[in-house]
Amino acid sequence: MEVLILMSTGKAAMWYDASVAAGFLNNRDNSQVVGKIVYNLLQSKLKIIMVGYMLGC
Repeated sequence: MEVLILMSTGKAAMWYDASVAAGFLNNRDNSQVVGKIVYNLLQSKLKIIMVGYMLGC
């Protein structure tokens, strides 16, 4: 939860996560970084393992 707060307020620049945080980060009611985030999938040989969020202010 702490990382979600830091990322949504623009106080964290990068976050690797394997949950559903993108929905919270793109919610205009709760996030100050809507439209400023780049998403990237990290893949292993078998499946996608994580999603990286990068803040581009």
